[in-house]
Amino acid sequence: MKERLTDESHWSSVYTQAPEILEEKPVEEQSLLRRVWHRLAGNHAVLTRESFSNFHFWNILLPQYFKADPKMTVLEVGSAPGMNLIRFHEQFQFQPFGVEFTENGTVRNRQLFASKGINPNQVIKADFFSEAFQGEFQERFDMVFSQGFIEHFTDVEKVIGAHLSLLKPGGYLVVSIPNLSGFNYHMVEKYAAHVIPLHNLTIMNLPAFKKLFTRPELDPIYCGYQGGIHLLMGAIDGATISNMKLLRYSQFGANMMQVVTGPLDTKWTSPNLLFVGKKGES
Repeated sequence: MKERLTDESHWSSVYTQAPEILEEKPVEEQSLLRRVWHRLAGNHAVLTRESFSNFHFWNILLPQYFKADPKMTVLEVGSAPGMNLIRFHEQFQFQPFGVEFTENGTVRNRQLFASKGINPNQVIKADFFSEAFQGEFQERFDMVFSQGFIEHFTDVEKVIGAHLSLLKPGGYLVVSIPNLSGFNYHMVEKYAAHVIPLHNLTIMNLPAFKKLFTRPELDPIYCGYQGGIHLLMGAIDGATISNMKLLRYSQFGANMMQVVTGPLDTKWTSPNLLFVGKKGES
């Protein structure tokens, strides 16, 4: 598609290493600080390496709308390295499928699936927008999910349409994008300015984001800023942050505060914009 702001070589370079599989220590083997954190967070694994936005997304927000269902299928668009799909599978028992258009990303995702006992052929190497893929998998999935995907295109309405075409009537659309505005834009501009041209900044405000999903066939369930205070938006590949240790300790403090207060979501501080909606039955 001419509307792409990235190309295959960019994403191939991202997926050159083996996937990191995070194994959590039992609570009793962790430090006192982390044991206190588990207690405050209701024994959920919210650690310094996991931002509050992830904790809120997986442990608070999604469980409000979805229950465990081994019959439910979820497709992630741009699925490499596959950790999101593993979490959908382990937390909600959904049957995970991914579509990935890079060779490196496909291999990495399939290796991760195999390590978790999931059929690696459920990662499909294809161009998500191709007629062949869209035709074969039309109205196939109970959920279509993407995170950090649609903002890499200029004609975003067509990208959303391609998501919806793969969704069964009555299925769920879940789309998350980074919020590169306010404090977050400042962090990325300062420490990783090279990635800014790869993103469509025009959709990174709530009115514009909401408009993308204002469609007659789509009923909104949640649409808004998500993730609370996030200080590490500049901590991405190629960043030149020298005070990362200080930022991580500061983020840990912000995480603990938000476990008590709930997410402090604003257009200036929240790391993500999130939509959850349901496709009409007819």
